[in-house]
Amino acid sequence: MSTRSAADRARPDGRTRLLDTAEELLDRHGIDGVSVRAVTKASGHRNSSAVNYHFGSREQLVTAVLARRQAAVEERRMHMLDALESSRDQQPREAIAAAVVPLVELLASVEGRRYLRLLHQAANHPGYYRRSITEYSPSIIRGWRVVAPLVEHLPEELRHHRFRLGIGMAVAALAEQSRLIDASDPPRPPLAADVFAADLIDAVVGALRA
Repeated sequence: MSTRSAADRARPDGRTRLLDTAEELLDRHGIDGVSVRAVTKASGHRNSSAVNYHFGSREQLVTAVLARRQAAVEERRMHMLDALESSRDQQPREAIAAAVVPLVELLASVEGRRYLRLLHQAANHPGYYRRSITEYSPSIIRGWRVVAPLVEHLPEELRHHRFRLGIGMAVAALAEQSRLIDASDPPRPPLAADVFAADLIDAVVGALRA
């Protein structure tokens, strides 16, 4: 029979505590503003080598924080693309929706909003932008076939560049929306989720067509 208390059994494991703590501190202080020591202490670990034990390095911890929620986004996108590809009428706007909506859905939780702000940080950070979701993930590559007609008017060398700009714009808008939702005194009220999602999709489609 286990001697662990119910509280102990409900407590997240050491690796998860480090991820949760790092996510919160990185959101609050920035990717470059949080030390391994701060994460270890705030997570309640007594072992000063906990980050190295579970992740190998500070950089790998940050990458793991980003990857943790990216996996669920990828899965949701793939399901949406399955539905799109089974349809006879495959419109580019629907492929853009498959890329954007799983991120919009993260606005519904505190953890999701933290991730969106971190994603925006990572997308603009020289050490992490290649590992962020703004680069070509499997779902983005899969959806490109349907989106490509939106940029066929551009020279070939500009097509992928324009698409990356569209994704970057979406990530920036999502980060701003997450800040408005969490602000105690926002400069303006955040848009309703459905209005925000529809307008963001329209904006990305418009940017690609321009």
